Amino acid sequence: MQNIPCPDGKLCKEAYLEVERRLEEGEIDFDDYAEKRINLLVELWKDSCPQTVKALLRERDIISHFYNGGP
Repeated sequence: MQNIPCPDGKLCKEAYLEVERRLEEGEIDFDDYAEKRINLLVELWKDSCPQTVKALLRERDIISHFYNGGP
């Protein structure tokens, strides 16, 4: 998929730090499946980056459709 809008640098840094925190606390893992990773970014950016979230949700649907054997 192309053209997922990137949040500004400050929001990306905040997301990075939150991901690091959750990794350290065991809330997430490097082996988590793609949909879970996308859901985390959606959660972090739902209020501040609606265009990014919209594109991420579309990407999540494509991935889910692929892994669930859609046409």
